[in-house]
Amino acid sequence: MIEALCAGRAVVSTEVGGVVDLLGRRGPNVQGVTGWDHGLTAASGDGAALARAIDRLLDDPGLRAEMGRRGSAFVRERLSKERLLRDLGDLYAALIAGDAFLSPPQPAAIDPRATPRSVATSPRP
Repeated sequence: MIEALCAGRAVVSTEVGGVVDLLGRRGPNVQGVTGWDHGLTAASGDGAALARAIDRLLDDPGLRAEMGRRGSAFVRERLSKERLLRDLGDLYAALIAGDAFLSPPQPAAIDPRATPRSVATSPRP
């Protein structure tokens, strides 16, 4: 689906897994077909609605083109390798600067004289 969106193609799918996360804002549902920014969906198992979604895009070249344009822009903006590299660079810069929200877990500090009930853990920084 990501490849189709990248190529500027509107998509038709059932609403399973993370499909809806790629389709933008949800629009109205008409006769079991839900419109989204980047394509159309039907409920899983509803073959008749899936066929209606396909027919709707086949019958409306303007809608196909607009959904395709929006889908392509979405993929370039949110899913490109450039964005991934930028996000990784930002994360590494934050880690180096000590501003990252991640901190490695600290190992338990074990007093060799302690019994198992009195094992203390190191405080987190």
